[in-house]
Amino acid sequence: MRMLILAVAGAFMLTAFVGCAFIEKLKHATKEATHAAKTGSTEYLMPFAVTLDGQSTVPKNAVCAGIANPVPNNAEIVVEASSGKMIIINAFPCDPDGNVANDAKAAIILIEEGKNKTTIDKTTDNKKLSAGNHIMNVVADNKTARVFFTVK
Repeated sequence: MRMLILAVAGAFMLTAFVGCAFIEKLKHATKEATHAAKTGSTEYLMPFAVTLDGQSTVPKNAVCAGIANPVPNNAEIVVEASSGKMIIINAFPCDPDGNVANDAKAAIILIEEGKNKTTIDKTTDNKKLSAGNHIMNVVADNKTARVFFTVK
């Protein structure tokens, strides 16, 4: 019985510790988002630089950076990641605020190991992105950058 009480107490303490760590991370992210909104920085959203059609990202909202001007559906994307490992991009159609519909299908774009650029029409299903708003998750170096953009 004593072992059971110790195990339950240990689990409770671990849960409280993890909860506190999550709250601290949330506070830190909120502080970074507030700083970014004041300074126009996308650093907290962009763990590495991403350019699309030669355009760098600019602040959009608290969850993603954005590309200011519409791009063609064969625009070049350049990801300045340091590891040299494969880069995975998934792009979804979205509304002007970056919200993705529950039934939206991701277009997947892969950048080969050792390379850092490709074009957004090189999807794994060979379908070009449709005209309109999109949000993409760019995964490299075990980090994710979220970028909003519009295809002409």
